[in-house]
Amino acid sequence: MRKIAKFTALAIAAVVLTSCAASQPSTPTATLSSDPVTLRYAYWGPNQTAAMQKIADAFHAKYPNVTVNLELTPFKQYFTKLQNSAQGEDLADVFWINATNFQLYAANGQLADQGDVPRAVGVSASDYPPAAVDLYRYNGTQYAFPKDFDTVGLWYNRALFDKAGVAYPTKDWTWNDVIAAAQHLTTPDVYGIGVKLDPQAWIYNVVPQGGGTVISADQKKSGYGSGGSLKGLEYMSDLVNKYKVSPSLAQTTETDTRQMFGSGKVAMIYDGSYAAVELHKNEYTRANADVVQLPAGPAGDKTVIHGVGQAISAKSKNIEWAKKYVQFLVGPEGARIQGETGTTLPSYKAGQELWLKAMPQFHLQAFLDEVVDAYPYPTSKNAPVWQAYETEEMRRLLTGAATPADVGAELAKKMDSALATEGK
Repeated sequence: MRKIAKFTALAIAAVVLTSCAASQPSTPTATLSSDPVTLRYAYWGPNQTAAMQKIADAFHAKYPNVTVNLELTPFKQYFTKLQNSAQGEDLADVFWINATNFQLYAANGQLADQGDVPRAVGVSASDYPPAAVDLYRYNGTQYAFPKDFDTVGLWYNRALFDKAGVAYPTKDWTWNDVIAAAQHLTTPDVYGIGVKLDPQAWIYNVVPQGGGTVISADQKKSGYGSGGSLKGLEYMSDLVNKYKVSPSLAQTTETDTRQMFGSGKVAMIYDGSYAAVELHKNEYTRANADVVQLPAGPAGDKTVIHGVGQAISAKSKNIEWAKKYVQFLVGPEGARIQGETGTTLPSYKAGQELWLKAMPQFHLQAFLDEVVDAYPYPTSKNAPVWQAYETEEMRRLLTGAATPADVGAELAKKMDSALATEGK
């Protein structure tokens, strides 16, 4: 699961992190101690526990003096705990970070410089998707590195398509094809498609497909007020409110669209490569589901790319061993374990074929094909502030309480105001 965190009290968090940064220690030497070492590894994905433990065990087998202890925290509590740990100067040695929160921690001295990770691993930088790697650079410094990456595709239920006599989606589909198919697939018992309030699965794909942007390249201005962005918002709204081929926001808040898809109540969903392992475990979707590249909007086929960054606490007493562990995790051995178990799509290229083979029932190549048109996940230094406004306005959009034009204008105004304070 790779959802993007939205937590509040960022102004407080920034103060906390800044005060902690003042006492950041100098970078230690590159000497690896042979003394017994215990590394704490914090993460949020329960579906990845088995693979993460296998990686920790493999690292211990290679370096017997180092033990890695896993610390799982549910996603909803993860970033609150991370904030508290930073305040108490008790961050885990290595921990998961996402694009939304990365810049705040990097800017305030909480993360160790990891240097040239591919070179340290002994592989080429071209073995990793550049857009995902770039997410974790701040002012030119690599403060985290993605162990995996994810793009978004159109998952569909073959059995429901067959029953309705609708041809399966192809990589050449457009928004109009989605609308037409969803109308044919919708019955009193089944929705043609499931739209949900999810930036990564929906908003950050349809906005650029419409020809708009979420945030400017310099991260100083919102793009939500542009005509292209409004086309993307209108497409989402129409599926729910005009054509009524999607469950309501209230329904998808109570029961996630992936769960509805998994029980045959929804025929299509936009969802990420991270959904594959869950859908593969479900006997019904393993037998009936497949995936294809996202349908194109007026501006073409564009998808957002993200990946879970592996960060190292700048205050770790074992920074060099922590670096070694991250290099092991994102390198050939870690990628092999992640790929073979089907846990997630490894960022290291050689592990990606193993991931495809782990779940041959699905045409997962679609997610790799998306990389060509992928752009980095929209973010900024205090992204959770404006993402809270984003959630608020998207609720109005999907409930039909406001038009796409009103939502775009209001969100752009609030977002610009939030972005104006980031450099102060």
